[in-house]
Amino acid sequence: MRLPPDAGVALHRGPVWTTSALLAEGQAEIEAWAAKGCVAADMETASAFAVAEHFGMKRLSLLFAFDNPATGDHIALTDDAKAERRVVGERAMIELALAVMHRFAEPRGP
Repeated sequence: MRLPPDAGVALHRGPVWTTSALLAEGQAEIEAWAAKGCVAADMETASAFAVAEHFGMKRLSLLFAFDNPATGDHIALTDDAKAERRVVGERAMIELALAVMHRFAEPRGP
């Protein structure tokens, strides 16, 4: 799956670190999940995947991130820069989600 070249965001694939204390993690925890190759951290993916696995459902997680605590990129962003990244990212996520649904949707009757 690819985003259009003019989407304004990068697409990354890889493992996600799921934690119940996303904003409480220190530098050591951030470095540990980054060293394991995790491309994102969130609070919901593991729970949603566990439920889907229990019921034998296919699963996919689409995450949008505009900062990178492993490199400190988020610290220098102004509120306006954060708002702009959210707008661009949300637009790209909607397009990507619709493309995924269209590509993998199972046909239903006539």
